[in-house]
Amino acid sequence: MQTEMKQRWISIFLCCVLLLSFLCGIIPAAQPVSAVEISYYGREQLAQLNNATALLYAYDQIVAGVEEAAASISVYNGTNALSSTELKTVMSAYTRDHVEHFWVSGSYTYTTSGNTCVSLKPSYTMDKTDIAFARSAFDAAVAQILYGMDNGMSELERELYLHDKLASVVTYKSGDNAHNAYGALVNGTAVCEGYAKALQYLLQRAGIQSFLVFGESVNPATQKRESHAWNYVRIDGKYYHVDATWNDQGKTLYHAYFNQTDKVIKRDHAIDGTNYPLPSCTATDAMYFTGKDTYLDSYDVDKVAKLLKNNGLSVHLYVADGDTSAFWEWAKNNISAIAKKVNVTGSYSYSAKFLGGEIVLTITPKNQQPANPETSKPSTETSKPSTETSKPSTETSKPSTETSKPSTETSKPSTETSKPSTETSKPSTETSKPSTETSKPSTETSKPSTETSKPSTETSKPSTETTEPATKPTESQIQPPKDETGSGSEEDTLEKMPVGLIVVAVAGVGGTVLVVSLMRSNKGKRKK
Repeated sequence: MQTEMKQRWISIFLCCVLLLSFLCGIIPAAQPVSAVEISYYGREQLAQLNNATALLYAYDQIVAGVEEAAASISVYNGTNALSSTELKTVMSAYTRDHVEHFWVSGSYTYTTSGNTCVSLKPSYTMDKTDIAFARSAFDAAVAQILYGMDNGMSELERELYLHDKLASVVTYKSGDNAHNAYGALVNGTAVCEGYAKALQYLLQRAGIQSFLVFGESVNPATQKRESHAWNYVRIDGKYYHVDATWNDQGKTLYHAYFNQTDKVIKRDHAIDGTNYPLPSCTATDAMYFTGKDTYLDSYDVDKVAKLLKNNGLSVHLYVADGDTSAFWEWAKNNISAIAKKVNVTGSYSYSAKFLGGEIVLTITPKNQQPANPETSKPSTETSKPSTETSKPSTETSKPSTETSKPSTETSKPSTETSKPSTETSKPSTETSKPSTETSKPSTETSKPSTETSKPSTETSKPSTETTEPATKPTESQIQPPKDETGSGSEEDTLEKMPVGLIVVAVAGVGGTVLVVSLMRSNKGKRKK
């Protein structure tokens, strides 16, 4: 109790500080969500389904009820019956649309009369007082990020700004609220679901439609598919995939999964199905590398050398067909010619880091510190959201135990492209329908039942169904994406070294190797 009171007083104090900051103009006041026209993909799809009137009524009632943290929400308009299956569809659309409702968990109960769902009881992670404090902190954090946008930005420019800004304020880490937007934007820590929800809400506030994607990705350590979450984003009327979690690799910010097509994303992601259509992503117009010289549909020594020279000997490239292993083989065979083109003489080392189809190629002359390809991680003009405000209670939060995120920072000369994986807990759509003889919801049994009470008499009691969140598998230690290194002089190159070893220096005089030193690399450990 003392801890709760202390947190509450701290929250009150911080809210007062934020209010004074707004009044003094230090921090801009958050623009009300109602002032921004937000287009919700999930709701749009419900409107196209059979029994749309009942679906939309339930959807709107749930949105309004959760806004007020209502204990019970009516989902039946008295005319259009809503089945339990249809309610699950509504909940799927609602939870993917309204990611700003960070205080609602993935479990809920609903009451039926006959085959008709009449009411729903959400499960909240905090009480109304704590919600009010948490929302104040959340709105302030959102306002800080949105303040950095220029009103004249195009949709693509707004999206890129928000994607890069989010990466600069969030660290991949499990813990309290790691699965929601509050954890990402206020606490500054999140797992894949938290990243996706935070990015989606920022995009929505910027007038860009976004929708959560739940699915799987490949864990390179086990070669098994594990749960993951990312975003659909609509830019200039066309849909794309964005995986901010994978793109944010600690010190290095990639854009391999920024505005990708279904074809590309399915190389290492699998998408969960829904009871309504999901967007089709076929356009490449807004892909990060489209139209840039760094987009490689073929390999050319002069072109790669020019890009290296213009980017301080370290450049982010993108291989059109995604075959980064083929590029690395080509680069090793031509590194001497490339080094000459960029005027590197004497001995040097070279390296390549890979994520998806993106490559960070670096040449480092002898006695020079390795070039830093992480410079694409944006510096930002606005401050990081405060993490000292009232944290939402996590007693009923999702049971995930995610503990690690893939990193691209270790030296791994294997030619097999390792793909990172993160896990996420998806709102459950599995129902357990226990039999009841009173109007109170019952959760004592988990065996599904198809029996429902007939609404034939005035004294019949409504049956109750309970939906519990799906248990998320524990995330295993994940291996990093591929990181290749090599070294040489104007006339020689070095073959790949064993896993875990990195070439420190190779000096060449007249093509003769004089010094080779090997060491284990600890570079890749992601900062805690």
